[in-house]
Amino acid sequence: MTRTLPSPAPGSAAIPLRTRAWHVLRAGLLGAAAVTVAGLGVHYVLDDASFEVHTVRFVGMERAAPEALRHLSDLRTGTHLATADLQRAVAGVERHPWVARAEARRVFPGTIEVRVEEHAPVLLLAADGLWYLDGEGRPFKQARTDDLDYPVLTGLDGALLAERPTLAAAATRAAVHTLAAAEPLGAEAVSEVHLDLERGFTVVLRSGSQLVLGWTDPGERFERIARMVDAGLDLDTPHRVDLGGADLAIATPLSG
Repeated sequence: MTRTLPSPAPGSAAIPLRTRAWHVLRAGLLGAAAVTVAGLGVHYVLDDASFEVHTVRFVGMERAAPEALRHLSDLRTGTHLATADLQRAVAGVERHPWVARAEARRVFPGTIEVRVEEHAPVLLLAADGLWYLDGEGRPFKQARTDDLDYPVLTGLDGALLAERPTLAAAATRAAVHTLAAAEPLGAEAVSEVHLDLERGFTVVLRSGSQLVLGWTDPGERFERIARMVDAGLDLDTPHRVDLGGADLAIATPLSG
């Protein structure tokens, strides 16, 4: 079969067939070399010990034990960094009762770092035992007997928590909001936040004073209490202060 090659353009030098063949061969050799180098690189990354997990490092926790977090993460020594399932590891770590959230990253060579953010207790929920509530009003762990120095939320029983969880969650969030509104009285001033489902919240101070807030905005009520203190009300002496009315506050001394 006769093959006709295109003629060179007018004024250009003809490229010899042997030269064109060499160009084609060189391009093929370069492509094969690139594939070989890439293959060797992948082989190196897959086999080199520097890319294996040697250390799992946990940072940011104070209460959760590293040994427990390591077990929950299921990150195993010798696993390749590239194939370690960080999403599953994070999900496992977040099952720890003290862990609010976690994130993980690969650190060359051979390390996976898991950063942990723990729950911070702000209230104790008294319902079938004592439970820690975090800043969003979520119960996350049964309280330890040697760590109970927090105000206590009373008035919610286990039946309500189990049968009406949405209502209970709204109540615990409102209790945390009420406690935060009491901050101007001092961080250690509040002993108890009591919830009556019909009458609302009452805040009991360590001095024994009772501040009856009802279902109204606690921020406005505590501003009113501050004005009463400025006017001479001594909350260090036990009083019952009824702030349920819109404009009226009644302070009654409590007998010993």
